[in-house]
Amino acid sequence: SSDLLIKSPLEIELMRRAAVANIDAIHAAAAQIGPGATYRDLRSLFYAEAAWRGNMPSMMTVDRVSNELADGVIRDGQALMVDLVSHFQCYHADYGRTIAVGEPTTGVKRCIKASAVCWSAMNEIIKPGVKFSDLLSAGKAALKKSGIPTVVTVATHSVGLMHHDQPPVEQYGVSLANDIVLEENMTLSLECVATNDTGIGGSVH
Repeated sequence: SSDLLIKSPLEIELMRRAAVANIDAIHAAAAQIGPGATYRDLRSLFYAEAAWRGNMPSMMTVDRVSNELADGVIRDGQALMVDLVSHFQCYHADYGRTIAVGEPTTGVKRCIKASAVCWSAMNEIIKPGVKFSDLLSAGKAALKKSGIPTVVTVATHSVGLMHHDQPPVEQYGVSLANDIVLEENMTLSLECVATNDTGIGGSVH
């Protein structure tokens, strides 16, 4: 039931606490890296900064790679999408952004603009009574109207005691997210990812 996704006032405060620490942690970590640093360096810095702020790190995707055994060297002019989750007293925060190291390429700049167009359009309509599918349609429509020639994957999910906390729907053996109608005090992640049109410049979230 979508009723399970509605947070109490205390839960909202815990979610805010988790989210602020999560955001501050990646901003602090990003400020410490430059060309020659590795993906592992960035992960280690984020995990340390999150823990210092009282959050328990859960996962971090760097430039589309979630496997912590994988590594890469960060170069000048590269853009890195980061998608990171940590929690405070089991309440999860989910944050995705783009870190530009030096001057990003023309392709990356285009994708950043496209991602922002989608994200802004989703934010403009988010309110009780709107469905997940309405948010996704708004993002896609705004991108089409903008005429920016790129591809952005738009998605949304509820966040809470789990990274994805909405109940799944089983259909033909495949788990699909509910097309949930939003209600007051739900907490969501709105995601706009561009990875196909950045060329060798990196990835955008």
